[in-house]
Amino acid sequence: MQKKTMFEKWHKDKRTSRLVTRLIQSDPAIEKKYRVVYKLYAEYLKMIYRKENMAKRLAANN
Repeated sequence: MQKKTMFEKWHKDKRTSRLVTRLIQSDPAIEKKYRVVYKLYAEYLKMIYRKENMAKRLAANN
């Protein structure tokens, strides 16, 4: 599964960055291997929120 597709599904399922981070950090071996996943997901959510906020601002200006 592609990262973007997986992140879109997580976002749709209302999984927060904090939840994903806590799940991965629950085991040191998992955390070491998958640390990049929660960092990428946090950045993905920031990108989504920026797009949503920009769309709201543009709609408010019109």
